[in-house]
Amino acid sequence: MKSHPMIFQADSVRGIFAGRKTQTRRIINRLKGFGYISEFQASDTKGYDWKFRCRRGLMHDIKQSELEKCLPYAIGDRIWGKEAFCKGIGSRPFWYKADFIKRYGAWEQDVQEGVLGALRNENGWESPLFMPRVVSRLDLLIIGLLVEPLLDIDDADALAEGVEFSSVGGGNCPRENYCGVWEKLNGKKHPWASNPPVLTFEFLRVECPL
Repeated sequence: MKSHPMIFQADSVRGIFAGRKTQTRRIINRLKGFGYISEFQASDTKGYDWKFRCRRGLMHDIKQSELEKCLPYAIGDRIWGKEAFCKGIGSRPFWYKADFIKRYGAWEQDVQEGVLGALRNENGWESPLFMPRVVSRLDLLIIGLLVEPLLDIDDADALAEGVEFSSVGGGNCPRENYCGVWEKLNGKKHPWASNPPVLTFEFLRVECPL
């Protein structure tokens, strides 16, 4: 069993703790034996399923069975979540951005304790990139992995992604709402309409010592 870091936005963190979010979809940009890759897509070569460009600039075709062996994740592995946080302010050693909701240009706390002035603007938050393992409060057990086109997602999957009907996406159904969320996070490099292949994780939250 391996443990992998993964960044989650505040809305996703809240969805995980609420029990709504049990899936996440990520662009495939790394494979065992190849390192970082790009242009991962369906193969047009007979007998192969996928193709990608390695860091040396060469294109490779790969079968689904081979791809599964090259994925850096496996069922039974753990994910420790990285999220925006703030160190050493007030009564707690750490604060987490997901515990706050931004309304009307100000930060309103979603828990019982008062909000300190340093947390009322985004200058107080550190990027999830810099979160150390010891501060993470998300421990997720991978129970499913699937490589699939992004647009294969249905309403049930969108709900498992933590999307709520009439939430930030602004669509007419959960799938359309998830489209809005995807575009906000990934639209510049991997727009919804391009239907990029994604690695779909299904997970369970494990009780974390924090």
